[in-house]
Amino acid sequence: MKFKLLKQHYDMTAGSEWFDVGPAMPQPGTGESRLVTEIEGDKTEGCFRVVPLDKLELVNDTACA
Repeated sequence: MKFKLLKQHYDMTAGSEWFDVGPAMPQPGTGESRLVTEIEGDKTEGCFRVVPLDKLELVNDTACA
């Protein structure tokens, strides 16, 4: 899955696209979150970011044939 960032999150700019890694432990005061990475398929631990779901919008990334 691919997400677009709706609001600035630390050094992550609004409108940037991020790829889903999986669910994240909820952060105090932010509610449900997801782990995302900037490069599709990148599972390098140092590249993970935790982002609250209310700052993410799911992007339909299926290619048209």
